[in-house]
Amino acid sequence: MGASAGGHLAALLGTTGDTDKLEGNEGNLNQKSSVQAVCDWSGPTDLLTLIPQCAPDNPLHPKDPNGVLAKFLGGLPETKPALAKEASPITYVSAKCPPFLIMHGSIDDLVPVAQSQEFYKALQADHVDSQLITLEGAKHALPREALVPMLEFFEKNLGH
Repeated sequence: MGASAGGHLAALLGTTGDTDKLEGNEGNLNQKSSVQAVCDWSGPTDLLTLIPQCAPDNPLHPKDPNGVLAKFLGGLPETKPALAKEASPITYVSAKCPPFLIMHGSIDDLVPVAQSQEFYKALQADHVDSQLITLEGAKHALPREALVPMLEFFEKNLGH
């Protein structure tokens, strides 16, 4: 589970668990990095479509060559398209993905809700057990009531 940048990382982990080239060479190499279920709260999922989906007044200034996104990639996605694609969870969506719960505020001013909608459509296209909950009137930080469906999701998928 992760929110915002953590949602991006949780989604990336959920979609890349069977991707050998991303396993690395540290830790317990006898075990895959796959997970049983993922909850993504408002995370960016396609770095190639993020900038066109952002409002011009986005507080993260995603078009800024010195902004957060450019610092993350070492340049803007348009100058680093291969890296932006490789860093995007949507790139790795397959039928092998674990169940996903995606939650996003309808008026998120940092990460456009279109990111979650696009990701959900990709998961559905590959028949991944997934659900998108759009919280009407919620911005980037989700309200406490979002915890209820998240806990139900993990109870269902982890059985604890």
